Amino acid sequence: MERICECHNQGLQYAEFIVQDIEL
Repeated sequence: MERICECHNQGLQYAEFIVQDIEL
């Protein structure tokens, strides 16, 4: 799955980081 998201790693990682920040 990580390899599939490698293309969207930039956008996905950023969105995931925001979600984690909100959860925290």
